[in-house]
Amino acid sequence: MLNAILTGIAAVMLAGAAGIVFFIIFKSDGEKRGYFLLLHMAIMLYFLGHVLEISGNSPDAAYTGAKLHFIGGIFVPALAFFYFCDHCGKKVRAPVKALLLLVPGILALLGATNDLHHLLIVRYWFAGESVHQLAITPGILYFSAFVYLILSLLFLLASILVQLNRGGGGVGTEPANSREMREWLQLFLLCVLIILLGQAAYILSIALGLNPHHINIIAFALAFADIIMVLNRRRYGISRKSIAPAAGTAGIAALVDEAARRYGLSRREQEVALAVLRGKANKEIAGELDLSPRTVEFHLQSIYRKTGAAGRIAFIALFREQPGNTASIDPPFAKIR
Repeated sequence: MLNAILTGIAAVMLAGAAGIVFFIIFKSDGEKRGYFLLLHMAIMLYFLGHVLEISGNSPDAAYTGAKLHFIGGIFVPALAFFYFCDHCGKKVRAPVKALLLLVPGILALLGATNDLHHLLIVRYWFAGESVHQLAITPGILYFSAFVYLILSLLFLLASILVQLNRGGGGVGTEPANSREMREWLQLFLLCVLIILLGQAAYILSIALGLNPHHINIIAFALAFADIIMVLNRRRYGISRKSIAPAAGTAGIAALVDEAARRYGLSRREQEVALAVLRGKANKEIAGELDLSPRTVEFHLQSIYRKTGAAGRIAFIALFREQPGNTASIDPPFAKIR
């Protein structure tokens, strides 16, 4: 009974991860989704292996799932770090990327290769009746994988804290966007902390005998962190195009920031307003901000209502008539729709 419940929960986690990957590939038009996609492919592989491991009807079948589970999980910290750097506009040089991928690559190769997997796991068998518990005899490098995971997550944690200490913004960020970036970093920090706490809880529960069935607490922590990560991206999907305005439009961002205070514009409405004043069409705005065109139109109608503008042209005219405005706002009227 317990095994069926755990298998069902794991299947839901897998379906959620697969759904996110599908959405990123086919529905998301926003920028900087490459590392986010790779990260979620690794998470999906992790949950796929987890389902196969706890539903396997033989030790060999369960061990095949454990391999996939291990390979997916070992790449999560490095890909999360690359996603963090990409989102913050920080370039990671190719040699550094190769170095950061070297350790998980070697560990994944050892786990996947039949002739070498004994370095990680010497032997395996089923233990327990209510849960398909895959018992193992650790190899000489087994605990090095755990050490790598913990150290790499701590490194990611430290990198986020350093960025937060610098104010959250990257190079060329406007003050309003720097605020949004700080909030994004705080939630991303929470995701990393949840995964670390999940690992700590799993290790302690095994060591203290509180988890006799070796239920994988880390999987639950990763699923919870993943939900927050996805919501974080949807809410604070800050693209570099919106953060760093085109040359000659820096003054527009200041006008939009002032309008946000005056008219009570939301964060997303600020981003849409800035894009409109930069001459972007609705479809282009949707691509930049990772929104659907219908959602962009919804935000525009809200902006018009709050500012009292009759439409797009009136809204643009409102900003061109602002006292002390020296910014160049010359929208291409062919792009009104």
